[in-house]
Amino acid sequence: MEGKVCIVGYGNPQRGDDAVGPLVVQRLRAALGPRPWLRFFILHQLEELLLDDLGNASLLILVDASAQDTAERVQWRKLEARGCASACSHHMEPGMLLWLVGLTRGSYPEAWVVSIKGENFGQDQSMSPRALCLALQAQREIEAFLTGWLRSREAGEAPEPLVWAGQKA
Repeated sequence: MEGKVCIVGYGNPQRGDDAVGPLVVQRLRAALGPRPWLRFFILHQLEELLLDDLGNASLLILVDASAQDTAERVQWRKLEARGCASACSHHMEPGMLLWLVGLTRGSYPEAWVVSIKGENFGQDQSMSPRALCLALQAQREIEAFLTGWLRSREAGEAPEPLVWAGQKA
């Protein structure tokens, strides 16, 4: 298999449901175990330090909490690279990270953002029961996505578009 699959969970563990991205990645790491082509990252926020690790990724999945009021509780969105006028920012957007990966290596990996709807984001709050349940749903969806993605790569086919509830292709 060319390249690697990189799964990044990010969020602030001190802010309740914001920690759901790292929780999903912890569960995926435990469920899938060590594999030479699979890398897991758990971060407080997206940062440029990831660029070296993402340089040879074929697939990038970013997992984060969302405070947006949407009908979908676990939302998949194909990520598009987006540079911004100012590289000086406290918080890096996913599109900016992908843009920097492309700038560094000359091409972009297939990239997805999995957003999990949260409700408790206050300082020192625990994760809500709903976010814990949605973390399990997101984990299962990502595992199923990886299975289909790997199958299509092994068969030498272009990946079939997988459609999840709320996914925007």
